[in-house]
Amino acid sequence: MKNKIGKLLRIIGIIVFILGLLGGVLAATNKAFIFFLHPGSGFVWSIALTIWFEAFIFGMIFIGLAEVIKLLELQNKDNIRIEDKNTKISDELSRLRNDMNNNFATLAEYLNPSEISNKDNNEKNNNLINIDNENFEKISKQFTSNLIKRITYTPFQDIYMIIEKNKKYLIYYTGVDATPIDEGSINKNQELKAWFQKQ
Repeated sequence: MKNKIGKLLRIIGIIVFILGLLGGVLAATNKAFIFFLHPGSGFVWSIALTIWFEAFIFGMIFIGLAEVIKLLELQNKDNIRIEDKNTKISDELSRLRNDMNNNFATLAEYLNPSEISNKDNNEKNNNLINIDNENFEKISKQFTSNLIKRITYTPFQDIYMIIEKNKKYLIYYTGVDATPIDEGSINKNQELKAWFQKQ
């Protein structure tokens, strides 16, 4: 038993048993003591049994307390073991949940890669929102460049931003024709210029 108090109580209980046993024998055979209580007797069983009984009661109290402490210690260990097991289960569930989310994301990317790619790009580039695939195709056909990666909305009506590998530029698009916006026109609109410079 690791608990020092419980161990000490158990030792005290055993010592009480031993002292009670010896005390009962000595008291029951002590001539002066016997003569005073039971003149003419040799070994007085009533004296021995009384002392032994009292020693047994007190010894059992100490041993009983030691057992209670031992049981509490075992219960505490069981609680710690259960908490550890619950923590491991919780960690395993979290890992499985993350694996499931990753698998669903991979499946979604496999089924619709352009949508996932657009979502990732939006998060990386100031949360810019890509236009839909239909308009993307319409605008792309009007430009000879094959370097167009994204076409995004801007905060300005009918103005969109084309993102290529090494440059960005603005266009005016109403659903039919797409017209590039030159630098002079951008400079005339201070709000548009400030927004574009931040991109």
